[in-house]
Amino acid sequence: MASHLKGVKKTTMTDEIRRALCKHNKDNPSLTQKQLQEWVHSNYGLQVSQATISNTVKRSLEYLSLAPERGDVKRHKPAKFPDLEKSLYEWILQYQEHVNMTGELIIEKAKKLMKDIYPVDTPDFTFSIGWLGKFKARYGIKNFRRFGESGSVEMEGMEDKLKSIRDKVDQFEMKDIFNMDETGLFFRLQPDHSLATMQLEGKKQDKERLTVAICCNEDGSEKLPLWIIGKYAKPRCFKNVNLNSLNCEYRANKRAWMTGVLFEEYVRQLDKKMVGRKILLIVDNCPAHPKIIEGLRTAFVIVNFDQQIT
Repeated sequence: MASHLKGVKKTTMTDEIRRALCKHNKDNPSLTQKQLQEWVHSNYGLQVSQATISNTVKRSLEYLSLAPERGDVKRHKPAKFPDLEKSLYEWILQYQEHVNMTGELIIEKAKKLMKDIYPVDTPDFTFSIGWLGKFKARYGIKNFRRFGESGSVEMEGMEDKLKSIRDKVDQFEMKDIFNMDETGLFFRLQPDHSLATMQLEGKKQDKERLTVAICCNEDGSEKLPLWIIGKYAKPRCFKNVNLNSLNCEYRANKRAWMTGVLFEEYVRQLDKKMVGRKILLIVDNCPAHPKIIEGLRTAFVIVNFDQQIT
């Protein structure tokens, strides 16, 4: 070792220094380990052994991936299966921009890699939540949100509106109070959170959707068949499929939305089912839900409530 390193007190390198060392070695691949020792001393005043340099450089992939705020950690506990974790980390780097990573997905991949890397005498190791946390810490993997939006609800005067709802509901038995609502099913949409090694740019989401109309009564004794509204009258996936066997109703329009025409059809179908009963149907207040539909045979009351309430 160079003479100027003699007498310098040995000090453990922090992960941030190890990270800087690995980057320096990556940028200057022709440097010897002795030269790297001298670089550490020159820049950080530390005397480190050649073995420390060697071990650090071997783990370059791990140290280069560390999150900056972990740089003051002095000792980074090595993984029990470093080859497996290295392969797992490379897999995450390869797919993190295309697939939203979850802890369950990473654990399943780790189990598969264990069998692939150790096909004979596969170690009996449990990839627990604890292991996942340590793996994420070793490689600087955090939970990032790709997309987000916030909103607020105007609560002023809400209590008065709720009183009118209660007065109306009290006129019916629980079994005769139905609530119907629609929800968008974005069946190609990926989750908005993903485990990754860095903050990722948001990708344009595929917002192709179906609308699903759901209805049941208050005591849960009647759950009506779902109405599915898509964009195409005859989707290819329904080829050779008997829709009557699916226990749902399928309708279509250009936007895959509930419309006034479809809602009236829905109500008239429900009217036929409820002959002889007096029911309350609660729906959101929107243009697709007309308050009055003529010619119903059932004692049918449609109440449109503000979406903020329902």
